[in-house]
Amino acid sequence: MAENTKGRSLMKIRVEYFAHLKELAGKSGENLEMPDSGLKGLYESLKDRYRFPMPISDIRAAVNDEFVPWDHPVKENDTVVFIPPVTGG
Repeated sequence: MAENTKGRSLMKIRVEYFAHLKELAGKSGENLEMPDSGLKGLYESLKDRYRFPMPISDIRAAVNDEFVPWDHPVKENDTVVFIPPVTGG
């Protein structure tokens, strides 16, 4: 783990986006170095960065290919996926 300028440990994770989140982020995924802020903190940070309109209550989260609750921990080298509601006809 690396350290940021405030001396807090940063962990490397992979974030992947699907559907509308992929369109808004302009990419299907990215590697990030981030402090341990949990899934909620991670989504809120990305929501601010990419202007995602969906609240947490509308998003499903998965860590390492398993759906998890929002209080699930995020660890070094995890792959996190945020999945918005799917609509279609």
